[in-house]
Amino acid sequence: MENESVQALSSKDGKEIWSTRLGKVGPNKGPQYPAARSTPTVDGEALYALGSDGDLAAVEVASGKIRWQKNLRTDFAGKPGNWAYAESPLVDGDALVCTPGGSSVTIVALNKKSGAVIWKCAMPEGDEAAYASIIVSHAGGVKQYVQFLQEGVVGVDAKTGKFLWRYARTAEGSPANIPTPIADKDYIYTAAGRSGGGLIKLKADSGTFQVEQIYFTPKLPTAIGGAVKIGDHLYGTTGQGLLCAEFLTANVKWQERAVGAG
Repeated sequence: MENESVQALSSKDGKEIWSTRLGKVGPNKGPQYPAARSTPTVDGEALYALGSDGDLAAVEVASGKIRWQKNLRTDFAGKPGNWAYAESPLVDGDALVCTPGGSSVTIVALNKKSGAVIWKCAMPEGDEAAYASIIVSHAGGVKQYVQFLQEGVVGVDAKTGKFLWRYARTAEGSPANIPTPIADKDYIYTAAGRSGGGLIKLKADSGTFQVEQIYFTPKLPTAIGGAVKIGDHLYGTTGQGLLCAEFLTANVKWQERAVGAG
């Protein structure tokens, strides 16, 4: 498999409407998983797709025509993880936000219509891009983008790209940070299969953020399919099965071994 494409199929009969090549398959440094990873993000008449080698494209939904294209590796000196790029691009208003990774441009916001750079954020740790997708949070009364990088979960100011905070516990000992974070009010939950699940509370104080760990435990949902918060509870899978826990306390309400890691 040498190429990756974004494809449109008819919802009536499954026939191909169009197929547009994004680029080549990205290199894998560990066990080989040569296939597409991310889900295209649809926004009105355009969709945004990211290939495993860092090929990012804005594509017309109706025709498959490429409006603009970038490559995270060549345009931003991006540094993917061992298993190539995997995130799904975030569209927020006029911005498209994604994660080249590395010390030059760890996270970038682009104009979704033109691909022009709005801001660049360079982490001093030079984190590789991991495999989660960026989410929006308003913790501490500040709109921010939260991403789980290879060395930890971080928050950056949505307007400027300014680095705000970092929490590294759930990344410790993990070769691949995959599940997308969950944000609720001032809380952020992250998890990785080789470490555990952790909840932090963020507090803004005179322009800086304080990070308080509420809990960390290997018993919570950590599987690569991620978890969801419904009401006051967290639902997801571990290596043993499906699990429900109280979001704010980590108190496990029930477990079911019939369903394996998702």
